[in-house]
Amino acid sequence: MNVHLLFLAANQYDVEQSVTILEQAGYVCTWDCAATETELVHRLAAATWDIILAEHQPPERDSFTTLHLAREQAWDVPIVVMSRVLGEDTAVEILKAGASNFLLCSHLERLPPVIERSLREHNEQRWQRRIVAAQQHLEEYRVYEDKMEAVKTLAGGFAHTLNNILTIIMGNTQLILKEFPVDHPDQPLLIEIEQATRKASAFAQQMLFFGRRQTAKRISSTLNALVQDLAPTLQKMIASNIALDLDITSEPLPIFVDPVQIQQALAALVVNACDAMPQGGGLRIAVQRFALEGAAQYDYPWAEPGVYALLLVGDSGVGMDAATQRRMFDPLFTTKTNQKGAGMSLAITYAMIKHHNGFLHVTSAPDRGTTVSVFLPLYDETA
Repeated sequence: MNVHLLFLAANQYDVEQSVTILEQAGYVCTWDCAATETELVHRLAAATWDIILAEHQPPERDSFTTLHLAREQAWDVPIVVMSRVLGEDTAVEILKAGASNFLLCSHLERLPPVIERSLREHNEQRWQRRIVAAQQHLEEYRVYEDKMEAVKTLAGGFAHTLNNILTIIMGNTQLILKEFPVDHPDQPLLIEIEQATRKASAFAQQMLFFGRRQTAKRISSTLNALVQDLAPTLQKMIASNIALDLDITSEPLPIFVDPVQIQQALAALVVNACDAMPQGGGLRIAVQRFALEGAAQYDYPWAEPGVYALLLVGDSGVGMDAATQRRMFDPLFTTKTNQKGAGMSLAITYAMIKHHNGFLHVTSAPDRGTTVSVFLPLYDETA
């Protein structure tokens, strides 16, 4: 069994003895040793470790400091405390402080079963946390979907009525314009009315789609081709201070979609990503295959298991806090100014992908950028 060990210790003899005993028990060890908590933090950031073996030799080294730091920074690594002298009361306090286990250095021969138990229990706790988180996400998704269904019904009916009114306004405005001489003083006002009506009509069309009053015209395509075909247009949309990284797998990813809608969704995501980088940055667009099965299902509990074509749009921009992420797909919600948009692009994108039996997932944090993952089910052309 391979195990990556990170020691926090000053006694090199105990470290070497621990590694020797584990290797004799059949472990293949990769290990490193930190002399201080600061060094420990750096090594945790630089690599992935299975377990921390922390020395407890007060007053020079107190493992309670390490355990407090682990809780504060939410390390997802079990910690076994090792000590030459460890009373029963201290051992209980160490376990209460968050240690996975403890061991006397005079009984290092017990280290292999202690390591095995600590890793097993930590993995069980990790799985339990993922199950709880998945259940919570699923419940949040159901509540959101119920709310969105009501909004879609309202939006569809409203947009249908609005579109009928706008058609009358547009038609009468165009008839009047035909009758007016070119130099008529009211002609600029009529042209302004016509332009405003066109914008309102375009918005109504978006609302109609969002309310499912428009259907998708699906054909067999590949996500690779759709992204590659749109790439030159996307390049023109991107400011010169934004570097585009295009990473498209060579493996064909067949999908059954309305190509126009999928490209519109991609363009909307790119526009949002660019808006999030007013000072410039990096934009990554990737296409890859993704199998939603096994452990991955806990990350997306609302989705059907299977194989998906995955489109990633990631930026290095301002990112979003948790409150913004909870509302980012709500229609008319926007963090942009009035000049930047009406807040429908993400709602429309969400609706487009959902109409194609796909789903979206967003990861973001303030000042750490945003990545939007679009999952579209692969299409079996032989079925």
